[in-house]
Amino acid sequence: MAGRMGKGRQGELYLEFASCIFCDSEILRLNDGGEVGLDWLEDNCSSDAPVIIILPGLTGASQAEYVKCLTLAANQIGIRIVVFNNRGLGGLILKTPRIYCAANSEDLEEVIKHVHSRNPNVKIGAIGISMGG
Repeated sequence: MAGRMGKGRQGELYLEFASCIFCDSEILRLNDGGEVGLDWLEDNCSSDAPVIIILPGLTGASQAEYVKCLTLAANQIGIRIVVFNNRGLGGLILKTPRIYCAANSEDLEEVIKHVHSRNPNVKIGAIGISMGG
């Protein structure tokens, strides 16, 4: 596991994560020249395991603690995860004057097509958090 348990004040438990839990990262160039980041965790999963796309909140990315926690929990039960880092987030430089907008799903459509092309015979789902949903 990519984390360890510790004790906080008054015996509270917490999970301390390693800085990076993802086994593969890629930059997906979009049709308009923009770029988004995809961080994958597929450790200990079969090749036919389902893939879940995690859509972080408005300013979130794959290194947000809530994203890492969800990623590790899903991976422990055999689900492959890809975190969708929006334009300009997660260390990406904006390549176009367009930023993330919750009312626009074009970037997500391209990500889904890409994930499906990498995994044509598996179930694909998504979990959106806050403005990512």
